[in-house]
Formats: sequence, C-alpha cells, structure tokens
Amino acid sequence: MNSRRSVFGILLLLCFYIVAVPGFVRGQASLQRGVRISNANGNIITILSGLTPSTYTLLLPSATNPSTTSASLLFGIGNAALDWTATAGVTSGNILTLQLNGSNLVPTWLDPATILNGAFWTLTGNSITSGYNGTTGNFIGTTNTEPLVIATTNTATAQDIRMMTGNSERLRINGSGEVGIGVTATVARLLHVAGTSGVANVRFNSLSGANLATTLATNEGLVISDANGDLTKRSPSILGGSFVLYDVTTTQNISTVRSDNLFNVSYSGSGNDVNAAGAVITSVGGATNRSATALTLTATGTGSGTTTGLNVTASGGSNNYAATFTGSVGIGQTSPTQALELRNGNLLLSNSGTTDQLQFQGTSTGVTTFQAGAQGATNINYILPIAAPSVSGQVLSSTTAGAMSWTNPGSGTVTSVGLALPVSVFTVSGSPVTTSGTLTGAFATQTANTVFAGPSSGIPAVPTFRTLTPSDVNAWGLTGNGGLTAWNGATGNFLGTTDATDVVFGTGATAATREKVRITTAGNLQLSQPGTQLSFLGTSTGVTTFQAGAQGATNINYTLPIAAPTVSGQVLSSTTAGAMSWSTPSLATVTSVGLALPVSVFTVSGSPVTTSGTLTGAFATQTANTVFAGPSSGVPAVPTFRTLTPSDVNAWGLTGNSGLTAWNGATGNFLGTTDATDVVFGTGATALTREKVRITTAGNLQLSQPGTQLSFLG
Repeated sequence: MNSRRSVFGILLLLCFYIVAVPGFVRGQASLQRGVRISNANGNIITILSGLTPSTYTLLLPSATNPSTTSASLLFGIGNAALDWTATAGVTSGNILTLQLNGSNLVPTWLDPATILNGAFWTLTGNSITSGYNGTTGNFIGTTNTEPLVIATTNTATAQDIRMMTGNSERLRINGSGEVGIGVTATVARLLHVAGTSGVANVRFNSLSGANLATTLATNEGLVISDANGDLTKRSPSILGGSFVLYDVTTTQNISTVRSDNLFNVSYSGSGNDVNAAGAVITSVGGATNRSATALTLTATGTGSGTTTGLNVTASGGSNNYAATFTGSVGIGQTSPTQALELRNGNLLLSNSGTTDQLQFQGTSTGVTTFQAGAQGATNINYILPIAAPSVSGQVLSSTTAGAMSWTNPGSGTVTSVGLALPVSVFTVSGSPVTTSGTLTGAFATQTANTVFAGPSSGIPAVPTFRTLTPSDVNAWGLTGNGGLTAWNGATGNFLGTTDATDVVFGTGATAATREKVRITTAGNLQLSQPGTQLSFLGTSTGVTTFQAGAQGATNINYTLPIAAPTVSGQVLSSTTAGAMSWSTPSLATVTSVGLALPVSVFTVSGSPVTTSGTLTGAFATQTANTVFAGPSSGVPAVPTFRTLTPSDVNAWGLTGNSGLTAWNGATGNFLGTTDATDVVFGTGATALTREKVRITTAGNLQLSQPGTQLSFLG
C-alpha cells in the first residue's frame, strides 16, 4: 500500500510540474504550482499549493465513499491519513458532530434527539410528563427578563400564526394582523369571533349584573351589531330617529340626518288581515282650489355618488305592480298632458340582455310590437321621416346613418338566386337565396402536390388540379422530356450552363465524393473520382473500359492519330508528349514466353504464351491491415506484406512504442505539437463533447467537460 501511495505522490508531483501556472510573486523567488480544471464554458477552478507551503503528505482513503445514498466527508486526524465519515445508521435529519472514537474526536452523523437528550420542543410536538403550573412543569417561554416572541418573519408573503387544541384550530392571527377565534378573521376586522346567530358565545364579566344608571358622557355611545356581526359605536340619538310610531294622532316631527335610512317602515300583515299595507299616505286639500301633494321625494347626491329618488320593489304575488297610477305621469315634466309624458331624456326598454318589445294594443286584445335585432353592443339610431308618404304604397328606406325616408319600392321580379361553380375546384353553400342571405363558394380539397393549371400539352382546355410536368416549368423531368428540339448552336434545348461554369454530374450521399463527371467550359469530359473508367458496351453484355493509371498528381494528355492505320497489325506508339501514331511492330522469333513473379505477392495466369496471349500477374490475397514494405528493423531485406510498426510511420503506436529516447528539451521523442497549438485528447462519437483533456501551450492541464474529475488510483 505504501509503495502505491508513493507512486501516487510521484504522479501528483509530475502532474503539478506539467500544469504549473505562474506563481503570484509576493516577495518570494519561487513559483506556485497548481492544477486548473475547466468546463466547456471556459470557467476554471485552480488548485494551488500555496505561497510558502511546508512539505507534508496526505494519504487518501483506500476505498470510495462507503455509501451510494448517504454523503460522506473527508477528514484528517493529524497523521496524514484521510478517511470518510461513517454512513452506517445515518438517516435524514442527522447533524454532524465530534464524537470520541478511541482517543480521537472524529466527525460523526447523529440524531439531534440523541445529542439534546429530549431537552427541546420538536416540530411535531412533544409527549411531556406535566404542564407548567406556575412553579414546575414544561412550558415554551423565557426565564429571564426578555419577552416571549412568536413570529413569522416573511415580509414578502406574511404568514399566519395558529393555535390548536384537540387537533382542531382554535385561534389564528392572520399575516395582516387580524385575530380570529374559531374562525379565519375577515380582512380589516382586527377581532373576529366565531359563533351561531342568536346564540351567546362571547362573555364579558364586566358587563354582568345590574345596568348602570349613569348618563352617557361625551363621546360615549351604543354598541350596535350589523347583519354580519360587525360592531360599531353609535350615538344614542339614533334611537329617537330610527322609528316611526304606528297609528298615532300626534304628528311626528323627526328630521335626523343619517348616513343610512332616515325612516325604515315595515309592516307584515297577520293571518287575519286581508292585505298588508306598509305605509298609506293620503293628502286632501283642506279648502276650495287648494293643491294637494301626497308624497314629495328629493334625493341629492354629491361627488361620484349615485342618486336614487325612489326605489320600489313588488314581488311574491301572482300580480306584482311596482306602481299604479290614476292620472297623468310626467317624467321631466311637471304638467303632463298625456297618460305618460317623457321630456328631456330617452326611453330605454331593457330585458336583462334579452330583446324587449315596444307594444301597441289594437282595438281588441291583439298587440303590434317593435323589437330590436340581435345587434350585440352596436347602437343603431333610426330617424323617422318628417312627413307622411306622398303616395300610397311607398316604403321606408334608410341611409347607413339611419336617416329614414319614404321611397317607391323597386319593380324587380327576382325571387331566387343560386350559385353554380366548378365542383372540381369549389364547394357551394347557402344556395339558393330566396329572401336574403349569402352565397358562399369555398375551395374543395385537392390531392397533394397538384396545382390549378391548364392542359400540360395540346390545344387549350379548362384548367384542372394536376401534377406539374417538365414543360410547365421549362426544366428537365426526372423521367425524361419529349417534344424538344436539340441545340443547333444557336437555338434549341440542352442540359448545361449559359455562363462560364462547368457542368457537373454527381451521385452519392457524401459531398466530398458526390462529383462523378464534369464537362469543363473548355469542352473536356472529366471522370472526377480516382479509379473511374470510361466504359463501352459491346454487342452483348461485355464492356470495354479505359482507366487512368496510378499517376498521382501528374496530368497526362494523349493525342490520338489523325488517320486510321495504313496496314493491319499496326500498334499505337506515343511520344513523351503523348502524341500517338500508328507504327508497325518488329517481328520476333520468340516461341514461348513465361512469367515468374514473387508468389508471396502475385499469382500468375496465362503462362507460358506460345502463340499469342496475355501473361497476367494478379495480386495475391493478403491478411487485413498489412502493407508491402521492407523489414521493420535490422539489415535490408526483401519486402513482404506485414503490419506497420510505429517506426514505419514515425508515430505513437496503439499498443505503445519501444526503443525511443525521451525528449530532453532539445532532442528526443515526445507526444505533442511543434507549434503554438494545444494538444487535445478526446473520446466519444459526438463532436461537441469529444474533447476531454487539453494541454495548453502555456503548460496547463485542462479537463474540458463539465463535471469531470481528476482521479488518483490508491
């Protein structure tokens, strides 16, 4: 174990040497060393050794965190050995405390209840032995001169304080300060007590016993409850101004100003009464030619207040009359001349959003009505003509502004209008219209990839939805074109370009190798991929091909002869410039020619040739990942097919290298770059996250992905 830790220490020192960063010079000549760890965003964490570090050793634990579900902390106890806090028995809510382990105090996770030994109040309540009686027992509070404060301190959203007994809430202080007993307090009611209407549930002992006979002093009043149970202090004078004596002979003269009802007269008839009359007001003129007014109501509001002179409600009976009048009624008119006269205002008939009617009864029970249309929130104003029709039979017509006038009706005879559209393109609805309405034509659904167009060829015809053809778009079709005229040098059809741009033909999913044939602007036909052939199909399925040799980047141009051979048997010969001509071969006396090639590299067929024929040498099959090369080391020898070694390609092998000389600052072998370029190590199929480690030109070692770790084997 000690040897492994020593190796770890050497590796750690080497790591510090490789990724050393410039030190922060503070009156010292030495440099700080450190490790920088970065993520993909360029954020960097630097671990430094300190400005004036002393030499010491830290021994990492021999195993990882003992639990995969409970967190552990690394701690040291002074002998350079680091260890993990124990996780056995650790549960949620434990806290970290120092406990004796042998002769050492070590960090240990413990239940707070074990540490405090029950001397605290838990968040879920306590089971105590006895409550505080003024001398002994358990209580929540203070034992010095400081007050007990129960508070919630969230100022953004103030929270309640609640008290419960028997698992039921008894009292609540709202976050806004209202106190509710047995109920959640209503906002703006500082004290709200629950209870049942008519049942006493609030008691003040100070109000028990006999009534006080003292007179109310200044600013003293009566406590009055409204229908909600809200209490207010009122002046005693309201008792003299809130009641009207019933059936009296003495006139009451009450004129108290109130913020609510001055008089509230209510009468409910008994079972023996024929009718119930809440109030009957009768006024009769006392002498000849005297006026009489039974009731005068005047209401005057102020500011933005609403003024209501009279509010009458009649309900509950089979016939409910809010008001009945005998005589003329004037609205805005003190001396009406009609049964109902409205002056200086408009009359609105409303039925809670449902269309209402203006009704006129005829000579019997029948009525004639006028009713508004379903016009929504739009206001429409019709202005009647200022004179009667000039001749019988005229009709009312209106401008767009609603100004109506008498006009003679039209003499047209149309009674029905229909709409017919091509059914292959349109669908028709609302046809025919016999009174009023809208004729609607909508587009019919069509097959995908079709357009509305005339015929694709021939004589003119009705347009239909059809697929496009090459002749529609002046293009070459995927299945060929017909009816074209070949280019004659001036006019006609051709596949190509009209400017100084080559024509390229390509196939394949890979862009780099997609180009297969190119016709240059100079008129040359170029097979664009290495190893391609110019093929000629013979009289059957056989083909004759021409293919360029392995000439590398050298261009070779062959110029064919300008005439056929002068005699049969001539052969093509070429000058070094590629000018080819027909020449007569010399006659030889050889009767048999054989071919011998290294059998480890070639197989030979057609050997020997005794009349005419072809000696063929073909490459023998070889093991995968082998190359034809000389010996990998030692003295020169015949080339063979073998695997490459790092010394062949001057590279680092996948299984390591041997026989190298380590870089000494001037010469030797190293893995890296020779210019100002970082060295990057990567893994993974995704380019964005492939980079894992980077050694910068400044000498820093960078872990390049978020959340990566610098690991040391123990």
